[in-house]
Amino acid sequence: MSRLLHPLYSYKKNKLIYSGIDLANISLTPPTPFYLYSLDAVTKNVAAFRQAFAQTGIYDLLLCYALKANPNPHILGHVEQLGTGADIVSKGELTAATQAKISPDKIVFSGVGKTKEEILQALNTGANGIRAFNVESLEELQLIAECAKELNKVARVAFRFNPSIKAPTHHLISTGNKSHKFGLLPKDILSALPLFKSRQLYRQHLKLVGLSVHIGSQLLTFHASKKAFRALASLALTISETTNRPLEFLDVGGGLGIGYHHHTMPFTPFQTYAHAVKLGLTSYLNQYPTQVVCEPGRCIVGNAGIFITRIVRIKKSGPYTFLVVDGGMNDFARPALYQAHHEIYPLIKRPGPTFKANVVGPVCETSDCFAEGRTFTPVHVGDYLAIADTGAYGHSMASFYNLRALPAELVIDSAKQETSLYQAVLTSR
Repeated sequence: MSRLLHPLYSYKKNKLIYSGIDLANISLTPPTPFYLYSLDAVTKNVAAFRQAFAQTGIYDLLLCYALKANPNPHILGHVEQLGTGADIVSKGELTAATQAKISPDKIVFSGVGKTKEEILQALNTGANGIRAFNVESLEELQLIAECAKELNKVARVAFRFNPSIKAPTHHLISTGNKSHKFGLLPKDILSALPLFKSRQLYRQHLKLVGLSVHIGSQLLTFHASKKAFRALASLALTISETTNRPLEFLDVGGGLGIGYHHHTMPFTPFQTYAHAVKLGLTSYLNQYPTQVVCEPGRCIVGNAGIFITRIVRIKKSGPYTFLVVDGGMNDFARPALYQAHHEIYPLIKRPGPTFKANVVGPVCETSDCFAEGRTFTPVHVGDYLAIADTGAYGHSMASFYNLRALPAELVIDSAKQETSLYQAVLTSR
């Protein structure tokens, strides 16, 4: 068996094996393009995440899976069985989480634009509503209080703190600088604390339970994260001293990245990240035995999915060779949006001289390109390619652009020897 640098991939008799799955046996069902998810990989990622935190001494950990990464119902049902909660940003995600039987007391609601309809739905979820709203503006705090009064309930809220720290990631997925739309500056959070006593509406219908921070996505180095976590702990101490009670939880957000470049970083740095969280929160955790909430998405499902597409044409144009595939940027948008790198493996590895090619889709946009100048062994029209690490922000960002249908999703649970085909049809936006 020829093993690649990434532990999930290998070739056996020149056939690609992914997460123990012989892809040659499923290449024709369903029709391409489609996503394939390995629930075994999800299980291993959740276990590794929890183990990393336990090794740092953080045992009271609530893992709230970020549905935005991949809301496939089979994945949601699986992470619920693994005991995770949910990080949601819309009423649709709230509905999906509850349909997957994720407990409301494990659901946190983030996002800058929560509507009254969404807030009411969250307050009516379960007997006591969701675990917390991550509040991103003082105007939102007022609306949540009004909604809670309307329902004669108490809303649990946590301020999302903007630490004014620039994350070492793509500028379009950085969220923690003061120029970004997310979160509240410390002075705004502190100015709101007296309202919980002085304003009857807040006193009767709001309960401050936590503080959260999130500075960006696809983070692989954590110097900036540690600064954000230290600032979170410091602000939490000020809040607890002001209110004379500890917070129920500190939410360190998500953002842990994965190694998309298999030849340089095939592993997700769970332990390094957990250590950064522990160091950053030490000043608060030393005084208060508070629960730590994490909102991972990409690091749980990113490498648990691949995108299978078929070569429909091999086009030569001067010095360039194009492998034209049936999957497009509407199916998988990350390379077009972020110039993101994803490894691409042929399902059949043929002997012979290698060549360089651009892998492009059929959509009428120049940006419909998955890779440029990649090295391949010989391929033929009709061959299948696996685009790696597409379990996160793949199907969840797909569209009907060019009136192309959404790709199917194939979910494989090798442990139970079960395979499920899921074809989502979006009838409304």
